[in-house]
Amino acid sequence: MIIYERGHSLSDNWIEPQYFMHTNPAAYKNKPEWDIICREVAYTIERADVLIAEASSYSSFGVGYQVAIAQQKDKPTLLLTKTKSTPPYGAYIDGLNYGSMIRREYNNHNLEVKVRDFIKTHEG
Repeated sequence: MIIYERGHSLSDNWIEPQYFMHTNPAAYKNKPEWDIICREVAYTIERADVLIAEASSYSSFGVGYQVAIAQQKDKPTLLLTKTKSTPPYGAYIDGLNYGSMIRREYNNHNLEVKVRDFIKTHEG
């Protein structure tokens, strides 16, 4: 993964555990403690150097919340939208394409380049 190749790390890697939970019905017996997870989001984003958010599909309250926190903290944020995504991501995200917020369209062939370019721009 490009993040690790550049010597960085994820501040909170919750994607794989959530994927497992949704693909393995037996795992639902141990539901995550969402109240704890939600309280930790702001702290995690505050510690992060950048935020990379995938925002192609239907509106996601969680992604919007995380982007809003990053915007309040003036964190460089990459908003990724899949080229020709269906349904369209909406016009609101285009309005966030300024300052520390950058929106980039991607496809399966150029995603890594988009993320690499963003990370290189914001490396200390």
